[in-house]
Amino acid sequence: MKFRLFYEGELLSSGNNSKRPAHKHAIRRAFHKQLRELWRVDGNLINWMDYSTSRQIPQFEKIARDYPRWNYNWVRLVSDATRTHCSLEVLMLRPVTMTTIGNLHLSG
Repeated sequence: MKFRLFYEGELLSSGNNSKRPAHKHAIRRAFHKQLRELWRVDGNLINWMDYSTSRQIPQFEKIARDYPRWNYNWVRLVSDATRTHCSLEVLMLRPVTMTTIGNLHLSG
C-alpha cells in the first residue's frame, strides 16, 4: 500500500521543553480526514472493518482497544501485532520568492 498525507500550515518545533500538544493534535486532526478516506477506499483496510460472521466486532475495533491514549482509541496501521511495517518519506515544500535580474530568475 502506498499513500500520501498532506498538511498545509505551520510546523512548530517542540524544542525548549515546549511539547505543544495542541499543535500536534491539530496536525493529527488534519491527517485524520485523509486517513478516514483511505480506510473507505483501500481494500486491505476495508477487510479490517469487515463484520463477517466469524467476528463479533471488526478488526479495527480490536486494534483500537489495545491502544488508548489521550481519550482516544488509536488504530495503528503499523505494528508488530498486525505484522505490518512501513517506510516514511517526508517532502517539505515551502514558498519561495522569485528575484528577476534581467532575464534570469533566481529563487531565494
